[in-house]
Amino acid sequence: MTSPMWHHSTLNTDNQTRSSDKMRLGATIPNFTAETTQGRIKFYDWLGDSWAVLFSHPADFTPVCTTELGRIAVHDHEFKKRGVKVIAHSCDKLRSHTDWVNVSS
Repeated sequence: MTSPMWHHSTLNTDNQTRSSDKMRLGATIPNFTAETTQGRIKFYDWLGDSWAVLFSHPADFTPVCTTELGRIAVHDHEFKKRGVKVIAHSCDKLRSHTDWVNVSS
């Protein structure tokens, strides 16, 4: 699987989020920097004028990740045609995710 997915093992937001703040559908996510399988990004710089689909997956090497994210990867070209970037984050370390992508290929 060629992975258009991005993964971070370290998430640093530009603004501190209060514990009472919750992410809800339609909310604007804070800007963050991330170490990804395709290099370091700063979210809004990476996003540019595109739309984004942000996935959160529980852990590498699990059936849910393999099927859902793998299926999205197959259709990455369709997202790109529509000006949409796909990004996924995980609780796992970047090395684990890189290993998972390589095993799934």
